[in-house]
This record gives sequence, structure tokens and C-alpha cells, in this order.
Amino acid sequence: MGISIKNDEVEVMIRRLADATGESVTQAVARAVRERLELLEASSEEALRLRAENLRRLVEEARRLPVYDHRNLEDLASDEGFDRE
Repeated sequence: MGISIKNDEVEVMIRRLADATGESVTQAVARAVRERLELLEASSEEALRLRAENLRRLVEEARRLPVYDHRNLEDLASDEGFDRE
């Protein structure tokens, strides 16, 4: 049984993936599909845990960014003409 890829962009991506991983084209496609299916089939609890973990990482990254203006959001909004009261 075979599959014919009739999309040049997809074929290029598959070959790039295979080259980057050192796998054959078939191995690279099989692994990518397997990983995607595992992600889709993950329990909703696991998916929620992964999202929470990603969000925690994002928050930690944001906390490490420099603060250029220490005013609160209301003060910043009123300075920019967004105060609608």
C-alpha cells in the first residue's frame, strides 16, 4: 500500500524533516504522524496539564523580561487617551 504526495510544499517539508533527523522519509512521516496522534489522543486531563505547564513557562519567561514603565495599566491607558470616563 502506498501514498502519493501531490503537494510540492509537503514533499519538501517531509524531506527536510527526514534530513534533519537522519531518518528515511517513511520513518520521518511515521514518527510525525505517531506523535501528532499521541497528542490528539491524550486525555483531556493530560492536555490540560500540558497547557498549564506551557502557560507557567510563558509566565516565567514574561517575568524575566525588563520592565520599562512601572505605572499600572489604568495610568498608562489614561496617558494614551483611552480613559473613556
